[in-house]
Amino acid sequence: MISKLKFILIVGLLPFALWAEEPELSEADKIAIQQAIEAYDESPWELAIAAGYGVRTTPLADSEDTPLYLVVDFAWFGDWFFFDNGDLGVAVHESEKLSVNIIAHINNERSIFEWFNNESGGISFLPESLSSSLRSIGANYFDSATGLALESNEINEFSSSEQDFSALSINDDDSIQVIPVDEPVTITDRNIAVDGGLELIYSDDWGDLQLQMLSDLSFTHKGFEVWASYSYFWRHKNWRITPSFGINWKSSNLLDYYYGVRPEEIRHNRPAYQASSGFNSFARLSVSYQIDENWGIVGVAEYENLSRSIRRSPLVDRSSSETLFIGVMYRF
Repeated sequence: MISKLKFILIVGLLPFALWAEEPELSEADKIAIQQAIEAYDESPWELAIAAGYGVRTTPLADSEDTPLYLVVDFAWFGDWFFFDNGDLGVAVHESEKLSVNIIAHINNERSIFEWFNNESGGISFLPESLSSSLRSIGANYFDSATGLALESNEINEFSSSEQDFSALSINDDDSIQVIPVDEPVTITDRNIAVDGGLELIYSDDWGDLQLQMLSDLSFTHKGFEVWASYSYFWRHKNWRITPSFGINWKSSNLLDYYYGVRPEEIRHNRPAYQASSGFNSFARLSVSYQIDENWGIVGVAEYENLSRSIRRSPLVDRSSSETLFIGVMYRF
């Protein structure tokens, strides 16, 4: 952003440039002056609201997708501090092409768990009728401690009837705890985490590169992640099209906190699971058509491929998450 001092110098010298017996200002000079005026008059606030319809699919088993009816673009940029759609940050370095910031935001993994619990306060990955049928089958059951399958006759050593248990939990002393069928086994709430760290944004004619290196400031999941993306802004008349893609590496502590299955959460169709680190990848396409200065039509489509560590979790039954939204936008 052009500083106030630069603005004052440019505008202050403008009359002398016009009155002097010199050739008329070049087009580049006129553009620079116009940009200085626009930058000085630009409001630090940005607010736009899009109303329409969309959906974000959740990878969690037995969970509903999230409908999208309203999308808000809200930001404030000061001389040093800024807030940009959930990112609270401090500008460390600002140049024509490179921005270096320190940012903090709420980890978005927690949001999908809002849709996690069913009406009974727990999770049933399969209907009770089907679960009951599975318990009566003499198939292999999974021993979460050893990673080996237990034959039905081995299970009978711990229960007088196959119908008498819902899960086998391995205690700290290596003893086996039998959880009755009627005992509710809930998923422990995953708390909100605040992540923070360094952000670098490099912009050039060929596109924008963005890198974030974040760790858990709240000591909730005690993990960290690295997020990198590339985007290219293309404009033709009233159309604006921005394709982008990127990768997101997440540590084992982070993924295990949200997608691991703890001993108290085990059921017959939900074995214990400890997640490792992994890479997510995504591709996004944003399209908008500007009707006038304030009104426009927007559309967003995103596909996120989940890491192998997330896909293997018993809490997950999808390999990807998709987002689709189209609506009418008003920019204030």
